[in-house]
Amino acid sequence: MMYFGRGFGGGYFGYGSPFLGIGGVLMCAVCMALVALAIVFVVRAFKKSGRLHASSGAMEALRLRYAKGEISEEDYLQIKKALEQ
Repeated sequence: MMYFGRGFGGGYFGYGSPFLGIGGVLMCAVCMALVALAIVFVVRAFKKSGRLHASSGAMEALRLRYAKGEISEEDYLQIKKALEQ
């Protein structure tokens, strides 16, 4: 007697895909989501470490100069805007 089937989808080992053919697509989507998350975390880390730490010293010096009265409010706001860009 001949046996004409090996489970769902006739898989390589006789069992087939547990997701009926969408397992590969699902795994690809999960991998792409993990790569996207890694990129987001790396970009955020570089933004935080590069921009905030570099300009925090300049902002503190600007605040001190304004507090001591060395610069006017107009100058303070102008320089602050330039530092934040």
